[in-house]
Amino acid sequence: MDDREALRIAASRRLRDLNVYPIGILDLRFRQMTFRSTQGGPGKPRGRAVSDIRIQFATADDAGLLLQLIGQLADYERAPNAVVATEEDLRRYGFGPERHFEALLAFIDGEAAGFALFHPRFSTWLGRPGVYLEDLFVTQAARGKGVGRRLMTRLAAVAVERGWERIDFQVLDWNPARDFYRRLGLEHLGEWLRYGGDAAALHRLALEDLPDRN
Repeated sequence: MDDREALRIAASRRLRDLNVYPIGILDLRFRQMTFRSTQGGPGKPRGRAVSDIRIQFATADDAGLLLQLIGQLADYERAPNAVVATEEDLRRYGFGPERHFEALLAFIDGEAAGFALFHPRFSTWLGRPGVYLEDLFVTQAARGKGVGRRLMTRLAAVAVERGWERIDFQVLDWNPARDFYRRLGLEHLGEWLRYGGDAAALHRLALEDLPDRN
């Protein structure tokens, strides 16, 4: 048994011990992800014991709660009017026949404390799948209690079990969470710039598409 197979088995056992049974392909090969935790120091959770935080996969019944947390994230990111998603959108694309995302929810004493929303992607250089972290958010009342770290470590465990070999995400340049990610061993990729377009840009570009010649 090689080291990668041993890590996958250990991750699978850990998730089973936590009664977590994620949806997805579980038998892909993988390499160890570069999550480096700090013992003590600034990365150590303060206040409430990390074991008091409950992490679970979101279900269709959680669409309303998930939308509320997304709205709080938009407020935090200074874009309170940017969210146009509805509960039905989340149910359709997150819990329908073709799932486009999954989400982890964090709770403290039965109260929602944060979420991580993610979906798979593929690395052409590695030739293997990875995970894209779309959103990570901790409510104001739960900050400083280790919720963000618990969400990230659970996501890492899910990724390792599924054979996802890297993680990617974006952080606003002013967001103090950048230091949090550095403490996890996740670095800013300085040579890469974000590009994107909205639905209008896609439609304009699609109008230029020519039919294939026979």
